[in-house]
Amino acid sequence: MCRASLPLLIHALRFFSSCFVRWGNRSPQKDSFLDVHKFAPPLPHSHSSLSHTTAMKQLSADTKHAILLEYSPYSAAHSFAALAARHTVAGGAEVVRRWHQRWNGTPQSLEHKKGAGRPRALSRRQVQQHVRTPILRANRARKAVHYSKLLPVVRQKTGKEIALRTLQDYGKKELGARQRRGNKRTAEESE
Repeated sequence: MCRASLPLLIHALRFFSSCFVRWGNRSPQKDSFLDVHKFAPPLPHSHSSLSHTTAMKQLSADTKHAILLEYSPYSAAHSFAALAARHTVAGGAEVVRRWHQRWNGTPQSLEHKKGAGRPRALSRRQVQQHVRTPILRANRARKAVHYSKLLPVVRQKTGKEIALRTLQDYGKKELGARQRRGNKRTAEESE
């Protein structure tokens, strides 16, 4: 048997064994669960490596859908916490629970909506004007940039209460500013 098909086989066995357990002790409370999950197809081959960590910031809607198809409310092995751990979901069980609340049985319900998430503290223009310009000016003068000294200036010019960490993130992630050790300069060389 090829190594790539092993996770698919494990998923299929888990699915069919859970079906036998579910059908044996049916109750009215479980019927609504069975209607959605009754004939869940096995994971496609592309999802066989779901448990591997990826560099993606967010999982695709299809991947979230495949994870939620494994959920079983009466099973410790298929609970929100177990699924989050098995598939290394950042944020853990609470994130998987939020997906489940939003989920209507289709991958489309799990799509990332435009405008979702926390809004930016500063616009791109403000970052260019109030963060990038002082950094470039300090670099040309061969002076170190201290974000703690830059923070009050940015707050005063923009009128926004941003955190020091946010300012550092804008400098590092958006502008690509790096910490470097420079050569010591004499007073004559600095002028």
